[in-house]
Amino acid sequence: MLPISKDIFTWRIHLSVLLLLAFLLTACGGGSGGDSGEDSGGDGNGVNPIRFTISTSAGANGNISPTSVILDQNNSHSFNVTPDTEYDIDSVTGCGGTLTGNSYTTGPITADCTVTATFIATQITSFELIDPTPGANDNFGTQVVILASGNIVVTDPFDSSVANNNGAVHLYNPVTQTVIASFYGDDAEDQLGSGGITALNNGNFVIASPLVDVGAGAFDFNFGSVQLVNGETGVQIGTTLTGGVNDDQLGSGGITALANNRFVIVSPLSDENGFVNAGSVQLVTGSGIPIGTPVVGNNDFDSIGSHGVTALPNNNYVVASSFDNIAGSDNAGSVRLVNANGIPIGTPVEGFFVGDEIGLGGITILPNGNYVIASPVDNEFGTINAGSVRLINGVDGTTIGTPLAGNADDDELGKGGITALANNNFVVASPLDNVDGVFDAGSVTLVNGTDGMPLSALSGLTISDQVGRNGVTALANNNYVIASPIYDFDPGIGNIGNIGAVHLMDGTTGSLIGALLGDSGDDQLGSGGVTALDNNNFVIVSPLVDVVFQDVGSVQLMNGNTGGGIGATLTGNFTDDQLGLSGVTALPNNNFVVASHLDNENGLADVGSVRLIDGSNGGQIGAPLVGNFPGDALGFNSVIALVTNNYVVASSLDDIGGLNDLGSVRLLNGASGAENVDVAITGSVVMDFQNVTVIPSDAGDFYIIAAPNANNNSMTDAGFVQLVAP
Repeated sequence: MLPISKDIFTWRIHLSVLLLLAFLLTACGGGSGGDSGEDSGGDGNGVNPIRFTISTSAGANGNISPTSVILDQNNSHSFNVTPDTEYDIDSVTGCGGTLTGNSYTTGPITADCTVTATFIATQITSFELIDPTPGANDNFGTQVVILASGNIVVTDPFDSSVANNNGAVHLYNPVTQTVIASFYGDDAEDQLGSGGITALNNGNFVIASPLVDVGAGAFDFNFGSVQLVNGETGVQIGTTLTGGVNDDQLGSGGITALANNRFVIVSPLSDENGFVNAGSVQLVTGSGIPIGTPVVGNNDFDSIGSHGVTALPNNNYVVASSFDNIAGSDNAGSVRLVNANGIPIGTPVEGFFVGDEIGLGGITILPNGNYVIASPVDNEFGTINAGSVRLINGVDGTTIGTPLAGNADDDELGKGGITALANNNFVVASPLDNVDGVFDAGSVTLVNGTDGMPLSALSGLTISDQVGRNGVTALANNNYVIASPIYDFDPGIGNIGNIGAVHLMDGTTGSLIGALLGDSGDDQLGSGGVTALDNNNFVIVSPLVDVVFQDVGSVQLMNGNTGGGIGATLTGNFTDDQLGLSGVTALPNNNFVVASHLDNENGLADVGSVRLIDGSNGGQIGAPLVGNFPGDALGFNSVIALVTNNYVVASSLDDIGGLNDLGSVRLLNGASGAENVDVAITGSVVMDFQNVTVIPSDAGDFYIIAAPNANNNSMTDAGFVQLVAP
């Protein structure tokens, strides 16, 4: 036997050990990793498992967790679906699952799939907005403003929870139905919020309180204050701005919001540089910081901003000060253009003579950004009260073209107002214009809004025709309608006085398209106004028209392209029905609503009626809503159109359950005229709804009823505010 070397022996031992280890590993299932085979791809029997991925997709305003998982075939998984605050789950789909509460459990998984969730804003439900500090004579709900954020601001100017008439402003969340924040005046008669609430585009708002006292002295009164507030949180932004001396009444001329979320404070009673009531206009940033150069008066009683501040689309703004004293001429008036940073632009338009009162007739913005100044008592060229109308460039403040001016004393050009057309032209109504020697014949002139050139004019033919007396109504097709209710007509057999006339005019050329006259003296056709519909038709309201009986009233639908009548004229049936006296309201679906609070129906005097009319053919839709007791005067306060095409009727004199003048607010269907009786709101005692207003939301999902004179919780005139979500 040959001898065995030591190395060979050692090698055999190592080999034996390795074989033993291999045997042991095989017996135990082999390989590294756990016994599930997840990482090795085995299933314990050498078979790879089948696996699938579940992905998730969450829409805006919510999330899904986890965001994804990997599961073996035929397994299930549960996901948590969480909406953001003030949002709800709209739908969850995918992977054959079911939703229980906020948990979505998939079915057995047999392929890759995705769980998808969408979210929707929490639905707002009806509720009463409760005054946190109620009291008699508070007049809670004097003003209600719905912000861009969806939250709601309510003023309570005579709240006396701190001192007599300290005033309060409350911010509400309509989803949670809670008060977010409240602001109170510190002293008696502060009347916080009495100057109004102004909403900004970003959802914030401004509180104007011109009667607020500042300082602890007994004679520190009516400085006025302005506060900027975050419309989401209710936290004040920046510091409170106040007047400098007694009776400055900061913000007494209102707050004008600009599109860039800045705002302008108008204070015509502010004392400046030692001048009493010089007036001031100040621009403030969206952070509550005054910027630019304030426009202030240079004399006592200049009252800068007395006739308002008008915002332009480019964030410039126009300051009208008709009482401004110029170069020694009292009340000559001025109009100034100021840029978006609060810096005056160019040279102001100023009057020359005493009492010119430039800008007295208002500022009208054209779609092209230019604006028109109406000054009906301007003594142009020394002609007393001739009146003037100027077209101004909205960028640099320069006058465009030659101003229009009256030719005779007391023409008062522009006294009937300026109407902008969508094609950038504008219409000047001057009912007292003396034309060709005819006293107060009246005229209506179409003017090019680009170069200021007059295009055409329509004037009266007899003394006191006062063409344009009831204004001009623009149609969507650029035509316009002139209402002249005391227009006279001479058919050759003698003058018929105050028959009334309505003229349809071409908004490009100014030519006459068609005219309609009343049938008898004192019909005053168009005395109730003209209402434009979106389909280019228009409605003429004439409450004093006689048809068999005196002053039964009429409502006529007209074609805005041809001037022809559409359908039958709607008329009252009895003397003094005065159909349409409470106005006509256009709905988005082109139907319209006629309110007649003196209408006599069913043998009952002045019960009032509200009728829905088809805006394409003039036919009545459904039965009218009429009062049940004499003097109900349905529709007396207002008819408010909703974007849903429905409408709300407010009637402060409506008798309920045999009790006089409790008042009511009713919702009606804009397609059928049927009332939704489930959401009718009524007062509790006499004259609860005497100053009731209805404020619709932009989305049409709710409206708010504000009755500041309503008794509430046995407190007289405490005020009542109700959100109605049909």
